Amino acid sequence: MNYRAKKPEIILGQLLLLLLLLSCRSSGQLLAPSPTPWPTPERVEKPLYRVERTTLRDAFTVEGEVVPKVYQPLSFRLAGSIGLINVVEGDEVQGGDILAELAMDDLRGQMEAAQSRLTSAQDALWQFETRRDFERQRAQLKLDLAQARLEQAKQSGSEADITVFELEAELAQLDLAEVEAMIDPALERAVAQTQAEVEGLTAQVEPRRLRAPFAGRIVTAEVGAGHTRGSLDPPQPGQAVRAQQPVFVIAQPGPLQIIIRAGQERVTELTAGQTVTIRHPWAADQPFQAQISRIEPVDPGPQSSQTPAIFIDLPGQHLDMAVGNRLEIEIEAAVFPNALILPPDGVREFAGRTFVVVQENDRQRRIDVKLGLRDESFVQILAGLTEGQEVVGQ
Repeated sequence: MNYRAKKPEIILGQLLLLLLLLSCRSSGQLLAPSPTPWPTPERVEKPLYRVERTTLRDAFTVEGEVVPKVYQPLSFRLAGSIGLINVVEGDEVQGGDILAELAMDDLRGQMEAAQSRLTSAQDALWQFETRRDFERQRAQLKLDLAQARLEQAKQSGSEADITVFELEAELAQLDLAEVEAMIDPALERAVAQTQAEVEGLTAQVEPRRLRAPFAGRIVTAEVGAGHTRGSLDPPQPGQAVRAQQPVFVIAQPGPLQIIIRAGQERVTELTAGQTVTIRHPWAADQPFQAQISRIEPVDPGPQSSQTPAIFIDLPGQHLDMAVGNRLEIEIEAAVFPNALILPPDGVREFAGRTFVVVQENDRQRRIDVKLGLRDESFVQILAGLTEGQEVVGQ
């Protein structure tokens, strides 16, 4: 095999290159790579907004509920645990019916015993008075008979007979008077004492009973509800209740009304006589108008809550509604026909200052502004700007 000899100049060049590399490594120096150029930043143009004039309506919505015109939450006057429940939601009741009772086993036993003693005493007194009535009737008949005989004797002219029959009439009169004066003090005292005992126990029992104040229907059965919407958690025996905590709501059949309860945003701005727009969620495309009829405590009556609520009488023609329906009530509080507006992005707030940046040709300057109505799409400018000015967005 033949090997071709390398040229001397090639070998010399390779040696020089090797020496150069070794020299660079030993000195710790490497050739720096070429720098990568940074991109030129683009200038971001902020949007300009023009101050425009339009008509604004200050409107807000609250929630209303359909309720009967005559209804009342019912609660116990004392705290305790429920012992007896006689009705459920939807039951028709009469005025005075006992709807529920608190647990009171001791009082109930005492009341039953006192009622039994009173019944026995009344029965004994009734028997005595019945016998006295019969005796009085007999005495009256004897008196009538004696007086009739006396009249006959007077007609016959027999003085002896007249004297006898006059005496008989007097005796009969005494017998009648004696019967009418008959009393049994022991029986009367027994009735009076047991009657007082029953009344005393009744004064303790009645605050623990819940009675219907009028004839109607139980529209809600739920501890603490106090409204006319149906319940999924009816009261149960043994459940604890507070004094004046609603347990049932009773309503009379008849016309319906709408109630707007307190606690909602801006509800305190409503006034009697104000016109509102009503929308039912099942017929939102059929709104109708009505007027606020009155503002008064929610539950007028002896158990009244003093929280005011707004009531709306339904007009003669309205959508079919049922107790418990929820409605959207829209109120137009004010109209501003020549309002200046900007998009919210054009207004800035910093360190308690509200301002805008106005573009004037090539210059920009800050101007303090006063705001009015606002929502997600606009801000009302009350002072500081005029129509047509251009504002720099954020």
